[in-house]
Amino acid sequence: MFAQGSVAIPADRTLLHELRCLERRTHRGARDSVDHPLGGRDDWANAMAGALVAAREMDDLEVWIRCGRD
Repeated sequence: MFAQGSVAIPADRTLLHELRCLERRTHRGARDSVDHPLGGRDDWANAMAGALVAAREMDDLEVWIRCGRD
């Protein structure tokens, strides 16, 4: 959704910090995971991602984004 330009990341310091600190790790079998570093947090990043997935599944993403920007 970010690549399509259909959503924008809110300018929140905590959220931006958590997103910037996320790390991609490759495990056996070429499986990847994205998680916070040791001692880090990702609660705000997870909440934002969950809200976007829920809105997309409800087909109300456009309305949700408009309401969030007002």
